[in-house]
Amino acid sequence: MGSLKEKMYETKIKFLEKRIIDLEQKLEGKISLEIATQKTISETKKQEVITALEYLKSKEVRTKQDQISIYTLEVILKGLK
Repeated sequence: MGSLKEKMYETKIKFLEKRIIDLEQKLEGKISLEIATQKTISETKKQEVITALEYLKSKEVRTKQDQISIYTLEVILKGLK
């Protein structure tokens, strides 16, 4: 009877080991996807800042607020690099 019990435990252990490996692979996949998504969002935000900065710099007549915004966007852009 001990032999049957041992085989049962071995089967459960193998099942749990496989389940752990599956969960580790899923977790690694989710982490990779999350990192890729964050990089994409970061690049999109960076492009938005660049576009806004180019627009403000292209204006022929800049207000004081435009100048402040240009400075602010340049500081933000330096932080995104």
